[in-house]
Amino acid sequence: MKSILLAIAVLLSVIQPAAAAGDIFITVSRKVDYKSALDDLSIAIADHHYRIIKIQPVDQGLRHRGYTAPNYKVIFFADRTQVNKVLELNPQASVLLPLRIFLYQKGNTVVASAARLHMWKGKFGAKLDPMLVKWDRDLHKILQDYAAQPSL
Repeated sequence: MKSILLAIAVLLSVIQPAAAAGDIFITVSRKVDYKSALDDLSIAIADHHYRIIKIQPVDQGLRHRGYTAPNYKVIFFADRTQVNKVLELNPQASVLLPLRIFLYQKGNTVVASAARLHMWKGKFGAKLDPMLVKWDRDLHKILQDYAAQPSL
């Protein structure tokens, strides 16, 4: 599990320039302390009717490998009804679940980033395309809500 999360973290740092273009990732940042950022993001997720499943710290694994990545976490969240619908329509699409947001500190700002899901349209059947659009829209709204919170 740690190696998978490390791979995700490295991928996120390598693809970050593309993220700015919004093609692969939705990314926002705020000048805020990390604990407040995590709290604000958790509230934004709950406000959009999702349940946080796990907050996975990745920073320890990165430090052991020589990276200086303080306060790096992956927040996993989902909606049980949506998960059940996905499993019913096409269990292969469950690889996209739970939804996840990466939260990390970069200097005096805290960055929140999520992979865009629109690129998966058509890959799991037309019946799941509306769900992918909804998830993409929800991720965008959650990150907008997080970014709109007052900064330091």
